[in-house]
Amino acid sequence: MRKTSICKSVELVDGSYKVLWTPVSKKEEAMQTSLIPEDFGRMPRSMDQRRSVIGDFYERCTIGLIGGHQTDIKIQRNGVMNGHFTGKTAFTRPDIFVPEKGLYIECKGARDDVKLRDKQMSDYSDLLFHSKIPNIKLMFWCYIHNVKSFKNLEYESQIQGLLAGSTFFSFAMPFSIVYALYAFSDYISRHEGEKDENGNEIGRWESQSRVRGVSLARFIEEPTEFVANLGLNPRDYNFLMYRTPAIRVNDSIETTSFPLLWIEHKKRKHTEWFNEFKRSYTPSEQSLGVDILLDYNPRQDGCSDDEETPADEGEYDDSPF
Repeated sequence: MRKTSICKSVELVDGSYKVLWTPVSKKEEAMQTSLIPEDFGRMPRSMDQRRSVIGDFYERCTIGLIGGHQTDIKIQRNGVMNGHFTGKTAFTRPDIFVPEKGLYIECKGARDDVKLRDKQMSDYSDLLFHSKIPNIKLMFWCYIHNVKSFKNLEYESQIQGLLAGSTFFSFAMPFSIVYALYAFSDYISRHEGEKDENGNEIGRWESQSRVRGVSLARFIEEPTEFVANLGLNPRDYNFLMYRTPAIRVNDSIETTSFPLLWIEHKKRKHTEWFNEFKRSYTPSEQSLGVDILLDYNPRQDGCSDDEETPADEGEYDDSPF
């Protein structure tokens, strides 16, 4: 199989990822929540159903690594047509919620490029703008695999087995980087979906920005330079390199160990970015007057993120440890 530019870049940096990642707390309990039943049904045939199987696999891998749980909430937005509200319709759902950190995670699996859909980016931006949660944190966690096609697979378990053995890199980054990347033309290619006269998506493919494989390869090799090119200050972030443990998916499937690049805001830098974002962002008309994020457990110690607590000592304010 021909190696992609991403594969070659991972080979170059693989030796730098030596520190073993350890789940946040209650390791056995966290790993147990990631187990997937071995008795799968036949493979769903539609593309959307396949995506759902792949997405569920990586969501459970994420829970096995950092804890938390898959969210049941469906954030609502108002439908708008010709300037008039038409009622509420369900939209973007965060994949994972980690209560201890007040952290929401969007999980993605990719081979050649990472897709950032317009609707999803607008929804998450609106979510942050309207949220009543102080300093709400949102991260994108992406897994890179080298599976070329899932078309001829008959069972869901075959997809899981392929992904378990073919995932070779992962990275997690705060929404501040994703938000800048989404509109940075040097790193993305634009794909416009078909729309009706009111601007509503009506085609099979949604409008989106795709982070190209060559851009991902550059990011993997030089993450600080990549972030600087986005107009962000790399000194505002910690770039932490880990190697994941094998994640037991079920009694017969276990992932291989792979590098994980974890990027987080340094202490108080998330607050600075978040406040600036809320000052400069203009929310979409569809998001006005909606209730956002009901699935939240506030911190029990009564401290804000900017107050010193034993867990906040050092500069890794958003660290998973």
